[in-house]
Amino acid sequence: MTSRHAIFLIGMAAALWGAGEARADDPAPKLELDSREVDFGEVIQGTSVERTVKLHNRGTAPLVITQATASCDCTVGRFPTAPIPPGESGDLVLVFDSQRKRGMQKFEVVVYSNDATQRDRGQNRTVLSFMGEVRSEQLDEV
Repeated sequence: MTSRHAIFLIGMAAALWGAGEARADDPAPKLELDSREVDFGEVIQGTSVERTVKLHNRGTAPLVITQATASCDCTVGRFPTAPIPPGESGDLVLVFDSQRKRGMQKFEVVVYSNDATQRDRGQNRTVLSFMGEVRSEQLDEV
């Protein structure tokens, strides 16, 4: 093999090696949350509480939320089904049902998206905490 062939093969190998990698200037979504901790406060057992978290797309490509799951069946996440354009925001609505709960509660909500930089529990995953206290008696009014 001549040195010319060797240089050609090395160049081809380098080109193929980097072909599958994203470049810094490639359009990509970037998910940012207002907060990764959501406190629903104190609630009376048997009631439901709803909190909203803003999902911001700080990237240069549409952000797609594919799923939002909670670590317990007492919390439901509703998320935007349409892509969130760059520079825009959408709402993640968390609904907690306190029917079978009592005392301090803390759950994780995992948001799945097409943002490859999010890696909380694997690629494309963002984790936030949802917490508060469930009381069995009427809350005192201040």
